[in-house]
Amino acid sequence: MGVLYPGYPLSMRGVLMRLLPHGVAVVLFMAISLAYFAPQLQGRRVAQHDREQWLGTARELIDYRDSTGRESLWTTTLFCGMPSILISQGYPKNVVEIIDRGLQFLGRPASYIFLTMLGFYILLVVVGVNPWLAIPGAIAYGLSTYFLIIVGAGHNAKSHALCYVAPMVAGFIAVFKGKYWGGGLLFALSLALGLVAGHLQITYYGGFVLAALAVGYLVMAIRGGRLLQYGKAVGVLLVAMLFAVGANFNRLYQTWDYGKESIRGKSDLVQKSKANGNGLDREYATAWSYGPEETFNLFVPNFNGGSSSLALAPDSHVGKFLDAARIGAQQKDQLLHSMPVYWGSQPMTSGPVYLGAAVVFLFVLGLFLLRGAEKWALVAVSALAVLLAWGYHFGWLTNLFFDWVPGYNKFRTVSMVLVVCELTVPLLAFWGLSKWQRGEVDDRRLQRGLLWATVLSGGVALLLLVLGPAMANFVGPHDAQYVQSGFPQELMDALRADRVGLMRMDAFRSLLFVLVTAGCVFLLLRKKLKLQWFGVLLTAVVLVDMWVVDKRYDGVHWESAAEYEKPFTPSQADAAILRDTGYYRVYNTTVSPFNDASTSYFHRSVGGYHGAKMRRFQEFVDRYGGSELLLNLLNVKYVIARGSDGQPTAQFNPRAFGSAWLVDSVLAVQGADAELDALESVDLQRVAVVDASRFPLKDRQYAPHEGDTIALTQFSPDRMVYRATTQAGRYAVLSDVYYPKGWRALLDGGEVPMARVDYLLRGVEIPAGIHRLELSFTLPSFYWGQWVDFGFGLVMVLVLLGWCAYEGRRSWLAVRG
Repeated sequence: MGVLYPGYPLSMRGVLMRLLPHGVAVVLFMAISLAYFAPQLQGRRVAQHDREQWLGTARELIDYRDSTGRESLWTTTLFCGMPSILISQGYPKNVVEIIDRGLQFLGRPASYIFLTMLGFYILLVVVGVNPWLAIPGAIAYGLSTYFLIIVGAGHNAKSHALCYVAPMVAGFIAVFKGKYWGGGLLFALSLALGLVAGHLQITYYGGFVLAALAVGYLVMAIRGGRLLQYGKAVGVLLVAMLFAVGANFNRLYQTWDYGKESIRGKSDLVQKSKANGNGLDREYATAWSYGPEETFNLFVPNFNGGSSSLALAPDSHVGKFLDAARIGAQQKDQLLHSMPVYWGSQPMTSGPVYLGAAVVFLFVLGLFLLRGAEKWALVAVSALAVLLAWGYHFGWLTNLFFDWVPGYNKFRTVSMVLVVCELTVPLLAFWGLSKWQRGEVDDRRLQRGLLWATVLSGGVALLLLVLGPAMANFVGPHDAQYVQSGFPQELMDALRADRVGLMRMDAFRSLLFVLVTAGCVFLLLRKKLKLQWFGVLLTAVVLVDMWVVDKRYDGVHWESAAEYEKPFTPSQADAAILRDTGYYRVYNTTVSPFNDASTSYFHRSVGGYHGAKMRRFQEFVDRYGGSELLLNLLNVKYVIARGSDGQPTAQFNPRAFGSAWLVDSVLAVQGADAELDALESVDLQRVAVVDASRFPLKDRQYAPHEGDTIALTQFSPDRMVYRATTQAGRYAVLSDVYYPKGWRALLDGGEVPMARVDYLLRGVEIPAGIHRLELSFTLPSFYWGQWVDFGFGLVMVLVLLGWCAYEGRRSWLAVRG
């Protein structure tokens, strides 16, 4: 316990004094989290676009679970069917999920911010930061603008995973400091919880920090002749990682297994395979690349205009221009809310990754106070994260990682790697200051560092304030298009002036926070402030700095619980289509059909939205888009389009092939490219195209007879039953996506082979006669994988409880004397 807060004797009063700052921290973090999301206390919920999209994809699975008590491992409501693994999949024997639900006791989204602060507080305490200093550090981390922005956007899995990155790093560091049991268990539990959150990209980026620290500790071990201890620490961490992964084996295995068939897997098309290898399309993955100049946003939030949705003030330069042009009040308001204030290189953004001016100042100060391999490891990984966030702007490094670093090409939105800096910068900031507080840095060094930190960070803010317009052109990549569409050049000049004004305003703001924070450190150095009061003052500074900027960009809008649970209202077109209870698909042109899941909420959509859709479906859409071939082949019976009154209307497609049909012949081709090409050159209602290099089928003709039929008679998400009648045998094409794992075809109770035909769909040969064809989907690995989860999770929890009991008894005996 002395590690948590040294300096008090091991008496009951000493124990209470040690626990006091930790109790204050927990209560304060709870209060801040609930205050920031105060409407949550009134039962209101955050309206989140991405959660609404998720609910569109998941509704069929949720309804099926509620009505049957079973998990369906397949859904039919988006992209003509896909596994449910990455949509809404329950893992009932995952012990760590129970712990996670308990930790979310504040409710979402307040629990996200609370756990993020608490986790970083633990990290700072583990590295030796005094709790009164760790409190403002944890608040600074938890209120990083990006963390609040993603809450408003509905990136819940991302917010969830971020809760556990800092304590994972804390456990890692503790192990290398010789706390093998406590650190190993903290690392195992935090990693396991992060994997439960289900956003592997965040955990992966956390691994960057661990890798950098591991290299740093290796250097220290070599220099200090402690390679044996280093090896022991690595062994402990590997065992801890084994249990964390084992406790989430089912989720990870299913994700890995499905990933090979998703857009993150290797394409069967020759050209795509050569261009991207076994990963995402490179252009798609780097679309959201942070512009090099946007890096100033870490310190000056409005350097690049802040947000794509930032509204200008009525008295702004644009507002004054509109007044002079006698624009009406309503149109003026619309223009003030729609002008492209953001002028960075990303397609759009909800806001910057602002770390806080006070934190950046303390980070620079920390660079002068800290020494050793740990410091340089964290500095190096911070610099690497910034360069990787630049994406295609720093192409050679991005390509290097994309081609050679395992797993990197599986993730999109490369700017997300800045979550590394959001952890390392405040960590170095408060770790450095704690070195002086613990007597490891003398006053003279602190004084020199304070001077340089003030000059450097304050100088950058002052330089932007005075010379900002000369350092950048403040012209957005799409400004010329606005001029071409009829916007006067004078209006665009006014917009540029507003961009300059926003940057200068925030540069001045950052300068003020630098000077105020420097003043607080100076008073601490001169013994004019006690450490506790310095912590209180710094907490106030950080809270004001971050809170105000967070509220500027977070995009949080509240709605009732009823609206939250049912975010979509059926249109007249939806209602008309829903009267048809058959099995068919809908193509909705009133939204972006292949990037929107609202249609899936009511119908089996041919489109949808998912970050890991099936690769072959995406390739098919890339080639054939919304063509008649796609609509007919994929059983699109209804198209939703806007009528003359602008309202959605349902249009019947009489040419849809149906849920299944019998073809007259099979055309065998060699390779995926030939298969995809052949689709537009044959009558797909009469010919099934198959890749003979993958399936043992040859060119074959069938004799059609009047009365040959196949019809779908029963269906649920993971089971389809057809009735087929043929006089001489035919080949059946089933208009659902083929997936190579899990689906079984039973003809009259006996298993028969199923092939992929027409690049996407399922095909089964039907012999002469009347037959019952049943297709069912199950993954045996999912069911035995649950027991792997349970075994590893149970052992990990039992060891954790045993260690806590042992440490608690040891501490109690020490207090008793």
